[in-house]
Amino acid sequence: MTVLTVKTSADAHIISLPETIMAQVGWQKGALIDMSIENGHIVLAPKQTGLTLKTLLAGSPTEKLGLLEEDTDWLSASAVGRENRG
Repeated sequence: MTVLTVKTSADAHIISLPETIMAQVGWQKGALIDMSIENGHIVLAPKQTGLTLKTLLAGSPTEKLGLLEEDTDWLSASAVGRENRG
């Protein structure tokens, strides 16, 4: 267990997290963290943000993101129903 000291700055109370702890939870400087109290304990967790296509694809290799011919065939195909191409 790591023991931390609570420090103060103006009206804030500050706890510094060691780099080893930050690395273990995958946090970096500037990370958004949710804080809650559960059964008298302070609980820190990564801020849950809405997923976007950009964040989902961020780690994907770009060579895997191209369209194959079979993927694009539908672009030049004629409408078969009431599709709106406009």
